Amino acid sequence: MAMAVASSTMEVDQDLPGFRFHPTEEELLGFYLSRVALGKKLHFDIIGTLNIYRHDPWDLPGMAKIGEREWYFFVPRDRKAGSGGH
Repeated sequence: MAMAVASSTMEVDQDLPGFRFHPTEEELLGFYLSRVALGKKLHFDIIGTLNIYRHDPWDLPGMAKIGEREWYFFVPRDRKAGSGGH
């Protein structure tokens, strides 16, 4: 999955007083993931794209765009060539 972030996309300052990012599962799937899957851009650069399987778990918090105890990433799917079987 490739996701380009346009220059008009706003970055959210993680030190912004009072700002908390606590989406529900429905919001994560119904808004954030569905927009990315449809190729639509997000207006805020809150969730980054990262193949989390290529990093050690203790390195992930430093790679997140926002969050102290919860971190969110879009994880690209590996595309594998088909073998032609059923």
